[in-house]
Amino acid sequence: MAQSLAFYSNAPAETRQLRRAYDELRRRELALKSQGRNMRDQYVASRMFEDAIEFARNNPDLALVAIPRFIDSPHDGTARSLWRLSKDGRELRREAFDPGRMGRLIVVGSPGCSFSRKAQAAIAADDQLAMVMRKYATWLLPQSRIPDFESLKQWNSLDPEQPLLVVDRNSQWPGISMAETPDFYFMKNGQVVSRVIGWPGPEQLAKLRAGFEQVGITVP
Repeated sequence: MAQSLAFYSNAPAETRQLRRAYDELRRRELALKSQGRNMRDQYVASRMFEDAIEFARNNPDLALVAIPRFIDSPHDGTARSLWRLSKDGRELRREAFDPGRMGRLIVVGSPGCSFSRKAQAAIAADDQLAMVMRKYATWLLPQSRIPDFESLKQWNSLDPEQPLLVVDRNSQWPGISMAETPDFYFMKNGQVVSRVIGWPGPEQLAKLRAGFEQVGITVP
């Protein structure tokens, strides 16, 4: 129960409850290493960075892979913000995000999703669409556990101009679901105009072109 509540909410209160359950398993010598990894990853998902660092330091037997350093910046806690992974994969820096009033595409994706990877490859192979995407699209990785930052680094290396940026709080994105990947949201004046869901095949390329047209952006 504690595991599910923490996983789906990413709320600090639920994560602290998960920690209490994990500590009890450790006390009984029943905790698995995978549960220890999940605990650290849940701290990161809940944006409890200091707790994640302390947990790894106090549990050397888990041999946890080091996570990037999170470098914060001033923010009011309500505005949308994203974390950008450095090219070497060692740092994540917070940056503000404003979709603006012009046409924009928000893509919810994940390096662990095969359909997201197929979408990325198909778009990259379409020179004209890729050019427009680099100018008007932002790829987002939802607030969730990230067991492997190396996969995020590898994704970003495929097209440095179209990196996956890590969402700070899913709740900061009203109208955009973080539950499905890939998911394409065409926006104008800060509002969602149309949506393209999933990547069954290359027919989605035409739908992306149509979506851009709806927000006033022409794909050559």
